[in-house]
Amino acid sequence: MDFDQQQTLILFFMAHNIFITALSLLLIKRRKVWGRRWWVDEVLKERPRLGAYRTVFLKYKRQQSERFFKLTRMSVSEFDELLNLVKRDLTKNSLRESLTPEFRLAFTVW
Repeated sequence: MDFDQQQTLILFFMAHNIFITALSLLLIKRRKVWGRRWWVDEVLKERPRLGAYRTVFLKYKRQQSERFFKLTRMSVSEFDELLNLVKRDLTKNSLRESLTPEFRLAFTVW
């Protein structure tokens, strides 16, 4: 590869990087202009009442320990013990309503 080809290749990569940077900045600018309409989508607001965690997981945990075991491969007492061990790490501090540590652990082991 001679000197002119090297210079052409370097110029090509520089132009490519400039293009990608400009495109990224444009997308960031558009995102800021559009913004979000909601913090939480309307459909997701129904999750605490209609989600699988409420309708299946908690029902099995409270009433059907055999099905809970098939679902998680651990007993209710083992799940509670594991939850006590990791609860502090799964707790999120936020201004918005966040998922409970029990939900996060259930989602992980499910």
